[in-house]
Amino acid sequence: MKNISGSFSKLFLVSLLVGSMMLAGCGESNPTSSTTTEDSSSSVSQDVTDNTASQYDVIGKVSPTIGQFDTNAKINITLTNIATKGTITNSCQNQMFAFMKVNAGYYEVKAVDSSNIYETEIIYKKVDSNIEDLSLTLTPKVQEVDDTITVTLTGKIIDEYGKDIPFASVTAVNTKTEKEITTSTNPDSGEYTFKDMPAGTYKVTFSKDSFRDETKDLKITDENTITFDSKTVNNNTLSNVTLTYKLAQTGAMAGVLTGYNPGDKCKLYRTSNENATTVPGVILKFTPQDNGYFFIKNLPTGWYIVAKDGCADPVAVFDQNNNLIGYAFANEDDTYFSSWLEVLTDTTTPVPSTDQ
Repeated sequence: MKNISGSFSKLFLVSLLVGSMMLAGCGESNPTSSTTTEDSSSSVSQDVTDNTASQYDVIGKVSPTIGQFDTNAKINITLTNIATKGTITNSCQNQMFAFMKVNAGYYEVKAVDSSNIYETEIIYKKVDSNIEDLSLTLTPKVQEVDDTITVTLTGKIIDEYGKDIPFASVTAVNTKTEKEITTSTNPDSGEYTFKDMPAGTYKVTFSKDSFRDETKDLKITDENTITFDSKTVNNNTLSNVTLTYKLAQTGAMAGVLTGYNPGDKCKLYRTSNENATTVPGVILKFTPQDNGYFFIKNLPTGWYIVAKDGCADPVAVFDQNNNLIGYAFANEDDTYFSSWLEVLTDTTTPVPSTDQ
């Protein structure tokens, strides 16, 4: 019995020792795992800290959607961090603004005009590097006007050579009501009239065949407060509008002018159709060689005639029903050939050696 009891005691001690060793082994693995967790946590925390601490410069400009920037506007720019809700504000100087050392992140960028000239503008921007070209576009507020006030306005349309453009179309669109008011230049000149035009803000478009359209801003506040193309209007007379030719680089013209006097300058007139029912305009002035030879390239498609410099411009010709049938030179001796010559794409049109 004594031997059995001793054996049992030894067995118990061995079991206790093995268990202690196993527990010791688990104890060694736990610190290793714990150390790994702490390092990982430290790494993540450090990354977040570095990202938040990154700072960049933000530089930008505000511009109006139409017209020139109103120097009376007082624009403040506010950056609001989407995550932290922190804000910083700077004022615009000469349409420019700058924020130095801005924390990285996503921002709401707001432009507010305390002078009430422009609408508030908001954009969103991620700041993760220096920004030197941030752009905000401001829309002018629609000012209330008394549309019972009307004015009569006159103006004139000319080409790039200073010549009148008859039969041009003029369309004014009210930016608030979208109502159109149309008129046109008269048959003998480039003058037009808007009669009893209501007060308001307008986009005015000037158009004519063979010319590029032009659009100008017009604002009528009252009889004495009118602006056109960002300029004050005096005596209800709008400043001249210049239309330029659609100069597609197409064809050429060459030949010898019969009856040419060496050294004389010539004018090259152009119209868009053979009968010259669209007003001819001077494309250019040139001096041929002494024998009358000339070569002019890069001319837009159309109909041309060469006249002597100093001649009177073509005049409108009407039938008995007062319908325009074309334009003609009052003195045919002022032209080197009587018919209009067509210039086509990628061709050289020869001039006749004698009048035809």
